[in-house]
Order: sequence, then structure tokens, then C-alpha cells
Amino acid sequence: MFALAANVEVIITGDLDLLVLIEFEGIPILTPQDFLSRYVQDS
Repeated sequence: MFALAANVEVIITGDLDLLVLIEFEGIPILTPQDFLSRYVQDS
């Protein structure tokens, strides 16, 4: 998978088939909303 080759920290998707996996090879799979709530701080 490209995520492994690119050394990504998180996979962001709305694809339900991916989201049910929760993670892939230790890489979290998140919805855009979950990503924002975890990684973007409110000002």
C-alpha cells in the first residue's frame, strides 16, 4: 500500500470499507472529522 511507502502517520478517508479496519500496519484510519478532533487544536 502507498501509505507504507510514503511513511504516513494517518490515513484519512470517508470510505466505510477502510474505516472498519481501524488501522492498517499500525497506521490509524480516520474520518476527516476524527482527524481534525485529534490533530488540530482549536484556537
